[in-house]
Amino acid sequence: MPEPPDDVPADAQPTIRAGDFMLRPWRSADDLYVVKAFADPAIRRWTGRRIESPEQAAGWICRWNSKWEARSAASWAITPAEDLDVVVGQVALRTLWVGEMAEISYWVLPDHRGRGIAPRATNALATWALKELDLNRLELTHSVRNRGSCRVALKAGFTAESYKRSLQKHEPDELHDMHVHALVRPAQVRVRTLDTALLGAVSQVRLWLAVSAAGAALMLLTLVSRLALVVPMLVAAGVLGLHVGTVGRTRWRYQRRARRHAAL
Repeated sequence: MPEPPDDVPADAQPTIRAGDFMLRPWRSADDLYVVKAFADPAIRRWTGRRIESPEQAAGWICRWNSKWEARSAASWAITPAEDLDVVVGQVALRTLWVGEMAEISYWVLPDHRGRGIAPRATNALATWALKELDLNRLELTHSVRNRGSCRVALKAGFTAESYKRSLQKHEPDELHDMHVHALVRPAQVRVRTLDTALLGAVSQVRLWLAVSAAGAALMLLTLVSRLALVVPMLVAAGVLGLHVGTVGRTRWRYQRRARRHAAL
C-alpha cells in the first residue's frame, strides 16, 4: 500500500454529516448488515464481490479500517442521524492520494432505496474529501448498463465526462465499458475550443483521411458527371459544324460551276 503523505496526521477516521444521515466508520457489530447487503443481486453484480457469512463480513470491515490507517482508501457506513447503529448503505473513497485524486463508490440496502440517500451521502463525502484531503479530482465510474448509478452521480453534483472502454468486469465473462463522472477543483489551464478542435484533428487522423478521400471522390464524380454532359455536346457540335461546312462547300462549288457555265 502507498504510504500516506507526511503532512497528513494519523488520526481517527471522521464521522461526516449528510443531511438526515451520518457517515461513520465501520464497526465490527455491522457484520450482519454487510452480509445482508451482499446478498442483494444488484450489489453483488455491480461490486463484483460475494460476502456470505459474518466472518467474511468481519474481514471486509477490517480491511477497510486498515486501508484508512494506511491512508490508501476509506469506507463509511451510512446511518440515520438519530440512530448510528442502523446501517442503510455504504460510501467509499478508493485509491486515495494517487495523483491527488480518488474514486468514489456507494451502495444502498434494498429496503432504503428511493429516498435519495446515495446522492446525499456521495455529495457529503465528496465535499469533505475535496476540502479536508486537499484532493483535486474525484472520479465516479459505473457500467454503461447501470443507469441508476448514473442518476445518483448526476444528483450528487458529478459531471458526466467520458467513457472508458473495457475497464471493469462485473461477471466472469462480462467486460463492461464504463461511464466516467468527475467532481474537480477548477484547473489553471483549462481546455479551450481551439484545443478541442486541434486535439480532435490529431486524434481523428483516420476520420480526416476518410473525409478527405470521400471529398476527393465526390469532386472527381462531379467532374466526370459534368464531362459526361459536356463531351456529347461537344461531339454533337462538331458533327453539326462538319455537316454545315460540308453543305456550305458543296453549295459554293455548285454556284461557281453555275457562274462558269453562264459565262460560256
